[in-house]
Amino acid sequence: MKVLGFDLSPKELEILELIYKHRGMKAEQLYCALYPEKENRLTVMNLMSKEKPSQIKGIQSRYLKPLREKGLLRKASVSSNPGSYSFLTKNGLEFIKTYLDIPLGKHGTGFGSDYGDFDYELYKPPHRRINHHLGLIDLFITLDNLRDFFPQFDIDYRDNRYVSEKYPIQSSVKDDANRKYKKFMPDAEVSIGSKRYYVEIDTGTEYFEALHDKFVGYANYLDYIHQSGRAIADGILFITNDPKPFQSVRRWETITRAFFFGINGWETSVNLIVGSLADVYSIVIKEQHKLESFNDTMYKLKYYLNTEQYNTTGIKKRSIVKNSKIKFDNVFSVTDGDKAFVYERCDGFETIGFARILAFNSSYSKSNIEVIPVLYCFKDDFIPIPYKAFKNPGDAKILFANLRWLNAYDEPRWYDVDGERMLQGNPLKL
Repeated sequence: MKVLGFDLSPKELEILELIYKHRGMKAEQLYCALYPEKENRLTVMNLMSKEKPSQIKGIQSRYLKPLREKGLLRKASVSSNPGSYSFLTKNGLEFIKTYLDIPLGKHGTGFGSDYGDFDYELYKPPHRRINHHLGLIDLFITLDNLRDFFPQFDIDYRDNRYVSEKYPIQSSVKDDANRKYKKFMPDAEVSIGSKRYYVEIDTGTEYFEALHDKFVGYANYLDYIHQSGRAIADGILFITNDPKPFQSVRRWETITRAFFFGINGWETSVNLIVGSLADVYSIVIKEQHKLESFNDTMYKLKYYLNTEQYNTTGIKKRSIVKNSKIKFDNVFSVTDGDKAFVYERCDGFETIGFARILAFNSSYSKSNIEVIPVLYCFKDDFIPIPYKAFKNPGDAKILFANLRWLNAYDEPRWYDVDGERMLQGNPLKL
């Protein structure tokens, strides 16, 4: 059919819109985005080259090549990665913005199809960091696949063109001409229900110093928006572009150490979640069902805190930590003796449970109460405690020596700090 002077099929129009939304895509990514009912992104990424669907080459010859011949697309090679990626030409950009009827100067939210009107320099994919960019697109397609599979989930995302913000670092300076600014620019933002998460694609090329500087930037920006009365995000998703589950203890320790040393007091409010593309499904599901999981775990804990078996005040939910930047409720129980069990979720590579337990322990440091951490999860796959990430690793080792892991999935199963099953007696009675 004729569209604004071009003979284009509905599928070609769909491709042009996808490439506008994502800035640049490989044919393999386009295949997964166009035909999610055939293969999800992770499945295709795990296939050997000779095993990948033949339709991928068909997209190149049937759609991408004709669009290049019409002057709407260009392609470029991918360094250290086989294949090429496609992006719009200047004419292609003007065509799709006209076709989609995007108002001049509109910024848009970036969520769904609420697109902004960007000039060509801002639209173009970052060619020098193209592997990083394509990793982000893999994440977006994975989220689309998840949303298709669970239509009841409220999942959305937007890239950094919509999230970036220039903010003052000298709030006391009232003269705009003399005020200094910085730019907050995560890779993207993901919403899961009412919760928001900033996204960082981890290619493994940033080490402690660069990661530390990144989290200092996060802390400065969080200070700014908090002082402005705006809500902060619930977490930071640190996602590696790997179709295999994240398992690198060294990388986990490096990232969390940079986080705890750089985030400047926000560690009890913002959850750092580390994982790979293969972990995105489980991350989204656990964040979507966080409240239900908490309520189910608290219900199961009541059996162990029955006053006939164990003299306790029951489970309390109260703000104990006084010096946090944003108040939060600790969940704990205190025995009639001198012990306090504090309960936090740690279901995968995430930090907020550790941070809140450490803060709770600090609040009790001058009392005679012994704090005993309980970390609950929903699988027998306990993450290593990142002692080197904490500012006082020696004190943390003493605190976590009596840690109880609770797998609250189905029938509760208890384990000690070393992952050994606790089969005898009440794990909450010492």
